[in-house]
Amino acid sequence: MDKYYQILGLNPGASEEEIKEAYRDLVNVWHPDRFSNNPRLRYKANQRMKEINMAYEKLKSCFTGETSTASEGNSHDRSQPPPHDSPPRSEEEQQSKTNDNSFAGSSGSQPPPKGPSGRTKPHDAERIYAGFWNRFAALIIDSLIMAAGSTVLSLPFLIATGLSENSSSLIWGLVDFILFVLIGWLYYALLESSSEQATLGKRAVGIVVTDINGNRISFGRASGRWLGKTISSLILGIGYVMAGFTRKKQALHDIMANTLVLERPEGARSWLTGTIVVGQVVILLVFILFLTLYRQPTRTIDYTETAPAPSPPLSREQATPTPPPTALPAALLPQEIEKLKDVLENIRQANLRKNIDLLMSCYASDYKDLEERRRTALQSWSKYNYLDLDYVLKVESVSIDSAKARVEWWIRSIPVTGGQPEEGKSALNAFFQKEKNEWKIKDVAPIR
Repeated sequence: MDKYYQILGLNPGASEEEIKEAYRDLVNVWHPDRFSNNPRLRYKANQRMKEINMAYEKLKSCFTGETSTASEGNSHDRSQPPPHDSPPRSEEEQQSKTNDNSFAGSSGSQPPPKGPSGRTKPHDAERIYAGFWNRFAALIIDSLIMAAGSTVLSLPFLIATGLSENSSSLIWGLVDFILFVLIGWLYYALLESSSEQATLGKRAVGIVVTDINGNRISFGRASGRWLGKTISSLILGIGYVMAGFTRKKQALHDIMANTLVLERPEGARSWLTGTIVVGQVVILLVFILFLTLYRQPTRTIDYTETAPAPSPPLSREQATPTPPPTALPAALLPQEIEKLKDVLENIRQANLRKNIDLLMSCYASDYKDLEERRRTALQSWSKYNYLDLDYVLKVESVSIDSAKARVEWWIRSIPVTGGQPEEGKSALNAFFQKEKNEWKIKDVAPIR
């Protein structure tokens, strides 16, 4: 029996599991299909497989209680059932046996050929090409992994260099791009040419990359396939979409590299693919909903009709003529302009805080219809809440006791009853006069 252990490369007394594993490894190495292009090596492989099958059969019988011939020195009870049929002795018989049954199964069977990663190598009729959505799900997972990897690797560089605020964004983008390209190339080329024949995303979904014959691809071919993805992306992603329509589910970069993407023998994980696709759809719908709900429409509001502007609109079409001004020294002009701005700021604060006393203190004692102004302001505040007010003061003339200016208000309010914020603009001609050495609004007229 020792020679059978030696044929399988084992030490005498090896366990049942060790024998089974050694047998599978040797079948993977010596299966005649691997030498289909070389008749001489194929013949040698057939001879070697006969030895391997014989050794496997003899050692298997020891664990299953089967009898063997007396010439082998086996002392099993001859009352046991006769051993199973011997392993296939010809190439045709070997190819007709496709499953490696367990030690208690059919003794004449041998496992089908396997790829470099240890998975069963499918025949053309048994290949299941990975569909578009399985590949899409794998791409999403791989993209997230690469983005996280490039970000993590680029952060220490930016921290170590202590970039200035002006140049950090440019250099950050350059470093992140270089790392993303480098990581992408190594990530895809190394993993797809490895024994697993798949990236982490493809492994999660349950698909692998092979050459056109279903074999493991080389690092060079994997690199070429990755470069081909650049072309698939540059043509608006059409190269990727081709995987959903070609006969062998090949994308453009698969056709360029002469590769296939197949499902694993145990099948793809459709539930994971479905989860990722549905998740992407939900994220897209939430984003669209967010844009729809939070997009604030801009409306132009005529505050002369619906609500008073902070600098109060009046129904009067013409401004009251002002008396001839008294000349103001040029040195005092900036100071007086600041005082005019203080009046507008008080009006702004009064509308924001709904302070009627502060608002009325901005108007001159001879302002026409003061009570009407008070009533209009209170009525407006009962309907609207001012969210923000801003103004632009353009002074046209200033004298010792009078001034004329153009005031443009930008108003943002919201109805008291709720709803969307509203925006509006109002332009007024404002006339000021001094009372007790303080500027007051004497009159206003809307600019039509």
